[in-house]
Amino acid sequence: MKFMKAVLTSAVLFSMSQTAFAHSNHGGDLTLQKTENLTLAIDQITDFVIEAGSGKLKVIASDSDSIEVIAEIYQRNAHNDYCLDLKKVGNKAKLESASCNHNRDTRIDLTIAVPQDLHLDVEDGSGSINISGIASLKLKDGSGSINIRNVKGKVEIDDGSGSIDIKHVENDVSIDDGSGSIHVRNVSGKVTVSDGSGSINVNKADSFELLSDGSGSVNVDNIAGKVIMDN
Repeated sequence: MKFMKAVLTSAVLFSMSQTAFAHSNHGGDLTLQKTENLTLAIDQITDFVIEAGSGKLKVIASDSDSIEVIAEIYQRNAHNDYCLDLKKVGNKAKLESASCNHNRDTRIDLTIAVPQDLHLDVEDGSGSINISGIASLKLKDGSGSINIRNVKGKVEIDDGSGSIDIKHVENDVSIDDGSGSIHVRNVSGKVTVSDGSGSINVNKADSFELLSDGSGSVNVDNIAGKVIMDN
């Protein structure tokens, strides 16, 4: 918990520093205008739904009993025409983060600390995704790189474009990918892939099945059970 607080505090201080000096975003025309902090206790919550638009998404596990969100709002000019809300809906927590009213000059970068036993259901528009230490993951992504680490349950990914890198999953992994390289390592369960284009590399899994592959190399090593290539 102390480590998580340190991570979150550092992120806030870094964001404040960026705001004070009005740094532009990676050479683009969006500037960090504001940082918001949201917290929700997880009493009787088992699932966490994230609906994010444009921006980076980082989710890390903590030993806390709450969800803690740091949202960095990048805009050309400061305004409040964006959506950002964290609330409880039944036995689920729901985070909405996006531009509103078709306003495209806002990007929201999210750093989220979650309890380790939460199941994540994420729908993301664009931007890099880094997730580690959670119970299970269902992810639908438009574009941007995806990095997944240390998941106890199943991982399901439906991705438009961008590289996918997955390590250390204690259950099955299924990937439906449009384009971009795929790297999967150290999976205790079955790995299933349907791919449009891009290389596929799977190393150390219980079994592997390739449902479809448009183009790109396929490299499979250290599979304990069956390897099925239906392409």
